[in-house]
Amino acid sequence: MANKKPSNPVVALISGGIAGGIELTCTWPSEYCKTLLQLQRTMPDGTKEYKGMFDCAKQQVMRHGPIGLYRGYLPALLFAMPKAGVRFGAFQFFQNNMIKITTKDKDDPLLRLGAGMLAGGIEGALVVTPQDTIKTKLIELNTTVGRGMKHMYRHGGIKSFYQGVFPTIIKQSSNQGLRFWTYGVYRDFITKGDKNYKMSTIQAIGGGLCAGTCATCLNNPLDMIKTRMQGVSAKEYNGAFDCVKKVLKNEGPLAFYKGLFSRLSRVVPGQGIVFGSYETIARYVSNTMG
Repeated sequence: MANKKPSNPVVALISGGIAGGIELTCTWPSEYCKTLLQLQRTMPDGTKEYKGMFDCAKQQVMRHGPIGLYRGYLPALLFAMPKAGVRFGAFQFFQNNMIKITTKDKDDPLLRLGAGMLAGGIEGALVVTPQDTIKTKLIELNTTVGRGMKHMYRHGGIKSFYQGVFPTIIKQSSNQGLRFWTYGVYRDFITKGDKNYKMSTIQAIGGGLCAGTCATCLNNPLDMIKTRMQGVSAKEYNGAFDCVKKVLKNEGPLAFYKGLFSRLSRVVPGQGIVFGSYETIARYVSNTMG
């Protein structure tokens, strides 16, 4: 039997926002180290400042103490909640409307892929671009939120907060499309087509882990390009395609997978947390709202 009953986008918005805050708090140290790894260049003598994620984390703790791994966390948290809220809310909105104009079931993998890609594009344009640009600048400049934002505005105005908007939209669109698609395939496998089956929190976490792994491995090159385009040295690139050309020429194809391990260590458990939290919170919010 087809499952075409629409879900409430408001419930998704609220639940996604709370789940996003929980995810960021648990995974920020890995995101911090991933950004430092992607921003570092090879020195003229062939050496690098960081040998890997663990070395990066060790150096940050030695220099700044454990709290150093949470530099840039507060502004990221202020963006993380609306970011996840917009993602899940927009996904439900697009999914509901795509059901109306197609004969597809709401859990159809291709429908989830399309709704996820549209939601990711909205999320990327409205929230992720300014969030990631501020985060990247704060980490690279090793400064406070106030000073970092003043530096950005002084050197580029409002436009500086939207550096790398094109690769960010492409990255988020593919990212969320792959995540929602993978999660849907996983859920179909677990429920065996039973539309009344409610996955447990542990099962939802498993789906998030699968979704995070698939999306991260496939779109890390886009994430790396986005990070370079949002860094302090972004002016050396004349757009995303020029960035690809220069990185490929100067650093080789493997450079597009810089920070992959660090990103996997954050995104995979992070998606487990966010999907597991979302399913649990959404049921509670839905029951509360009647």
